[in-house]
Amino acid sequence: LRAALDDPDIAKLGGSKDLVKAQQMLKSMDVSAKVRKQLAEAKAEGSSDALRRAIEAAEEAGVERSELAEFRELLRAAEAKENEMRKRALIMLSEAIGGTDMEDLEAAVAAAEAARLQPSESVYAKAMDLLYEKREALRHLGFAYSEKDLVKALERARKAGLASCDTYLEAKRQLEMRRETGQRSDQQSNVLRALEKALTP
Repeated sequence: LRAALDDPDIAKLGGSKDLVKAQQMLKSMDVSAKVRKQLAEAKAEGSSDALRRAIEAAEEAGVERSELAEFRELLRAAEAKENEMRKRALIMLSEAIGGTDMEDLEAAVAAAEAARLQPSESVYAKAMDLLYEKREALRHLGFAYSEKDLVKALERARKAGLASCDTYLEAKRQLEMRRETGQRSDQQSNVLRALEKALTP
């Protein structure tokens, strides 16, 4: 039909009823093909948003309701699956917020993102804040060079619930070693001063 309508001899017919009817039919076929492609892509994607948009486009294009039954069923299944993912993510977030394991918190936030939870949901927002706080505390531990900075960073990490974290424990061990080394050098200085006094006539 497209090739026939593109024929220069047919184009000369101008506004004849048959030509207009053929052009409308071609346009309808193009829309139908586009809608069917959108439905197929939505089916492959499986998300409720894509299915909903494809069904709406198909209805607007005049696709029969009976042809859309399969896609409506897929939409119901996708919505049920997504609701289950949201519930599971909310449970994971609640448990992670109450716990101390940063990996659990990261996994819960990842599950919330996969479930497309809105950051405005209080438990999600709280988890994001907590994760940020923990990451910042760990970052400060990594950049604490002086003993004073290390003490502050350890306190911040402890308040963020990271006292059992390997990074925290290693930083604490380093602080203890620094203090031991500092005490030894103070003791050595005291011994040297005492020897110096004793040997001075």
